[in-house]
Amino acid sequence: IDYRDRDDFPTSYFDPVTQKNYYGIEETPYLNEVEASPKPLDIPPGLKEIIIKIFDGGEYIELYNPYPFDISIGGWRITTSSTGTSFIQTFSSFLNMFFIPIVIPEGTVIPANGYYTIGDTMAIALIKAGNRVVPTLWPIEPTPSGCDQYHPIFLFDLGGNIRLEDSSSHVIEDTYYGPDFWTPISLEKNDPRVKKFYFGLGTPGKPNSVFLPFLGKELNLLNWPSSFAVKNYPFATVGELGDVHSGEQWKTINFWRGEDTAIADQFTTAEAVKEPIRGKININTASKEVLMGLPGISEELAEKIISARPFQTIGEIFGDYSAEDEDPKKILNKAMIAPGKDFRDNDNDGFVDEDDEKEEVFRKISNLITVRSNLFSIISFAQFIRDKNG
Repeated sequence: IDYRDRDDFPTSYFDPVTQKNYYGIEETPYLNEVEASPKPLDIPPGLKEIIIKIFDGGEYIELYNPYPFDISIGGWRITTSSTGTSFIQTFSSFLNMFFIPIVIPEGTVIPANGYYTIGDTMAIALIKAGNRVVPTLWPIEPTPSGCDQYHPIFLFDLGGNIRLEDSSSHVIEDTYYGPDFWTPISLEKNDPRVKKFYFGLGTPGKPNSVFLPFLGKELNLLNWPSSFAVKNYPFATVGELGDVHSGEQWKTINFWRGEDTAIADQFTTAEAVKEPIRGKININTASKEVLMGLPGISEELAEKIISARPFQTIGEIFGDYSAEDEDPKKILNKAMIAPGKDFRDNDNDGFVDEDDEKEEVFRKISNLITVRSNLFSIISFAQFIRDKNG
């Protein structure tokens, strides 16, 4: 939905089975890194007799904009919550009543392919008071250095939810960041669209240490920005489904490897009623000359399509990525994805050999082909009539 709708906030869906809210992907920044439990701070000289520990000072929250344009985030809000029942978590929840939400100043813009980091100004000190230990607010120097904004932050060490809302209270992201520990280790995302954090080395305002776009086997360290595709306009072809993120790390709906080809037969793009209905070419029966009439189909590719017949779904025109090299379906697969393996920028988007180039031919023809044809039985009756009036 969010790939094609024209609003600028993620669509929310509540699943009655899992009792969870799911959010779509729009052209928005993402929660990208969280430091919920920094190393405890040094106790000032002369205070070690009354202070047991100073901790949770230097927490930070990082937003990341992977898109090639600036995004306004003025007035956006960040809130946190936890289901923990420990004393410190209860105390943190109490403090959050006063310091949360974090509101990003009006007029703030997060730059293209840039970061916006919110640092901390407050820690918690455990102070001896007779036989008791009293948690107390402890102001600190703005930490870490170089952040875009500073605010008292009280994230929950044992894990909690963090929510990002825009200035109109639309939920941009609501995710669980997981438990953290009193170490230099932070919680970082790999693919910012996937709501899962991993232990990282702590990189506020910089690329995450766990940033590995090649894990989805579709991208590399140079062309990964091409996968952040949001059209904000209706699908033109079924093949465009290949731009839709699958919900897994650095993976979109994949046709060229054969993982999601069956999907292509489950969807169609609708035309206005006033438009004429165009016939489709049956790739199981069409001649070479007819196949060559399709965009992007050369004589050589048409011959490979014919050699790899029959096809059960239109997605099978990709052949079989996992077949043996001499198999006609493997030969067809190599030919179909060739535009994405020729070290050229075939679609003029500034990136070479990315996933959508491997599906370029299919996207051009997916609305024009079928694997079925209508069969008609024509029954003709003849009757001889003698003219008796002559």
